[in-house]
Amino acid sequence: MSAQEKKAGSRKKDTPKKAPLPKKILDNVPDLIAIVDRDMTIQYTTPSFFNQLGYLAGELTDTSLTDITHPDDTSEFQGELKNLLDGGFISTLSCRLRNKSGNWLIFESTASLIESKRGADTIVLVFRDMTIRSQTEAALAASEARYRNLTRVSPVGIFQCNANRFCLFVNERWSELSGISQDTALGEEWMVAIHPDDRLQILDHWHNAIRNKIPFKMEYRFLKPDKSVVWVYGEGTAVLSDSGKVTGYIETIIDITERKRTETALQESERRYRQLVDLSPDTVVVHSEGKILYANAASAEMFGANHPQEFIGRNVLDFVHPAYRDTAARRIQRMHELQKPGPPVQEKLRTVSGKELDAEIVAAPITYMGKAAIQSVVRDISVRVSTEKQMNMLAQAMKSISDCVIITGLDDKILFVNHVFEEIYGYLEEEVIGKSIAIIRSDNDTPGRQHIHAQTLAGGWQGELLNRRKDGSEFTIFLSSSLIRDNKGEPIAMVGICKDITRQHRTERAQMQTERQLRYFQKMEAVGRLAGGVADDYNNLLTLITGYAQLLLEKPGIPADSQKSLQQILSAGEKASDLTRQLLAFSRKQVLHPQLLNLNDMLEKMIPELQEQLGNVVEVHASLYSELGHISVDHTQLRFIIDQLIANAREAMPGGGKLTVETANVYWDANYMHLDIAAIESGDYVMLAISDNGKGMDAETLSKIFEPFYSTKLTEKGSGLGLATAYGIIKQSGGYIWAFSEENIGTTFKIYFPRVDAPETSSTKEKASTSGQVSGTETVLLLEGNESLRRMGEQILRGRGYQVLSAGEGSEAIPLAKSTDQPVHILIVDPLLPALKEANLISQLHALHPDMKVLYLSGYPLSTISDHGIADSENTFLQKPFSPQMLLEKVHQVLSS
Repeated sequence: MSAQEKKAGSRKKDTPKKAPLPKKILDNVPDLIAIVDRDMTIQYTTPSFFNQLGYLAGELTDTSLTDITHPDDTSEFQGELKNLLDGGFISTLSCRLRNKSGNWLIFESTASLIESKRGADTIVLVFRDMTIRSQTEAALAASEARYRNLTRVSPVGIFQCNANRFCLFVNERWSELSGISQDTALGEEWMVAIHPDDRLQILDHWHNAIRNKIPFKMEYRFLKPDKSVVWVYGEGTAVLSDSGKVTGYIETIIDITERKRTETALQESERRYRQLVDLSPDTVVVHSEGKILYANAASAEMFGANHPQEFIGRNVLDFVHPAYRDTAARRIQRMHELQKPGPPVQEKLRTVSGKELDAEIVAAPITYMGKAAIQSVVRDISVRVSTEKQMNMLAQAMKSISDCVIITGLDDKILFVNHVFEEIYGYLEEEVIGKSIAIIRSDNDTPGRQHIHAQTLAGGWQGELLNRRKDGSEFTIFLSSSLIRDNKGEPIAMVGICKDITRQHRTERAQMQTERQLRYFQKMEAVGRLAGGVADDYNNLLTLITGYAQLLLEKPGIPADSQKSLQQILSAGEKASDLTRQLLAFSRKQVLHPQLLNLNDMLEKMIPELQEQLGNVVEVHASLYSELGHISVDHTQLRFIIDQLIANAREAMPGGGKLTVETANVYWDANYMHLDIAAIESGDYVMLAISDNGKGMDAETLSKIFEPFYSTKLTEKGSGLGLATAYGIIKQSGGYIWAFSEENIGTTFKIYFPRVDAPETSSTKEKASTSGQVSGTETVLLLEGNESLRRMGEQILRGRGYQVLSAGEGSEAIPLAKSTDQPVHILIVDPLLPALKEANLISQLHALHPDMKVLYLSGYPLSTISDHGIADSENTFLQKPFSPQMLLEKVHQVLSS
């Protein structure tokens, strides 16, 4: 028999027989008491069953205890009771009982065996409610688990120690920051992670915190095993006993390494800032909340102090003249609010001694030593202001002079003009003051502005030069310029006195123009002779260079790097040879072999070749006049011109587009138009137009395209001689070339060759004889953005009896159409006018004048602008340039249709 069985048997023999408890005692016991038989059938329950479980007295009698016991606890509970009945003993047992509402409550139970006189055994069970304690213990366990989880995943390092600074606990983040494991940190070993230079300081802070029972706060460093340094900020809270004694500390640490790096960089930046501004010749002052934080060395000299430190802490407004202080304070406040630099201002300031000075101040908000501040850069302009006062006095005297007077600064900015200037140039005084003198200089000004400036500084200059009025017209002046000096003899400005000598020297001006052109052609001829003179020797040298480079390449064992260098030499030599050939072609006086040609015959053969050459990305469209006249031109040179224009058009359409080739007979009468390149003489011409819808050119590029060596292509792709050569061939053939272009719309080149095929035709004679008969009295609304063309159109139409309403912008059209009591019979407009489509302008005008006809004018061929709303093709379209007679006949044709 085992010791446990012997003990159980002994306990059974020694257990005394107990009598049932008196009922009155049971009724007043706060614990739950139940008496059950061997089958666990309830014989009796105390009233406390109602108080705690909600069952009425006797409600559970004759029911099984298992009915209110949790199923998971029943088996263990029954086993313990059976052991008791078999003579064993029962220890305290936890179980769950269901209350009347169906909820489970936790109880701790004890059991006693009672033998009755009849021999039937009963059991007394005492239940004590442990629900609250169990919940508390569970909550405590959960809290402990949460604490462990929080410390484990916390981004903040946690360190716990006792009053003797023995480490009791560190979390994973602390271990990560320090570089030592959690186990190693326990005890006093955590100190090995502290940077040696910070250990004593930490101990001092620690003892101070213990002694004064205050929080521990400090920035210090960890020195990790890999020698890397981590800066941390630690903040510790004391753990106190019930008696208030410090028993330890719990410290949290965060990584501030990046902040320390930023602070170090900021300090270095501010150090460099100090070095920079300390050397500045201008005064630099930094102030915040009105107080000066920094002043550079120049400030002491400007304000009469012994050292810049004298300004530190003083109110910045102390150095502003009282009359300007309110304005300065508002400006500073405004900069703080907007955090934007203020515009340069001029104010009067006061030095330490009270002396006044004029200053120019530029201020901006900055951050200085981590604080919002204002940096002011101050420049003493007292001398300049004094000079300007003298200039103003001088200006009053200059106003009485009958000649035009212009005073400029040494930087060529206009300081003063008199009333005669306004009369001659058309500018008001306020329109030019502060502007560069270049505003009135012609682009063709000779000598140049820099030359006149230099000569004036050297003593003075006199001579004639071209100037430009506000309306763009150019005229000749005689200028005498000299230097203005201050009291010390230093130059401060320049004065020019000029006269308009256009009328007196119109003939001389024409002669000068001729001489300039002659010099230009002489220069180009000299370039040609020079190029021809050195071409052979130059090509020989190039042959030697490229030849030896090729020979070296053919040798075995040449390193790869050397091979690449030799290839570059060969490539450069080939490009140099190409450039030499182009220079020779340009400079050579061509011997032309003109022959009578029909341009259409030549183009009909070229167009299929062009389409094949350009591929599918460019569509070639031809519009060849069937009764085209003949021209006398060198066939080879004409082919070169066409090829050059086609190549330029293809270059302008890298992504593809449409190329239009057009021919026509054109007659120019005595009232010819002035084109960009030359004036066309009256007579019969054959026109060739080549257009593309590519990138187009701006006005500046368009003005230079026929100049030699000017190219919009990359250096390696063009020398700038193509169009210049074409221009020379056309002029040598007695023709004219004109270009019309707009960015993102396209470019048109028009060439006019004199017709030589036959005497004046009957149709031409009819034009000349009937030109004066085309007239009318209808009302014309003319919309043209080019002011010169608009004025010419007004003059032509009004001269033949038409009533003309004209405008330069689409926005003016509707008010004009509404302002007339007469119907508008015809609208003349450029289809590329921006407002035409945007505002649906023609529809609005038709609503006001339903019978209004429309005539479109454009420098582009009809095929190029067919997508811009032209309704009736050639019947309502006139291409620029046109003669007055062509305009009158087209207006008459449209009105008569």
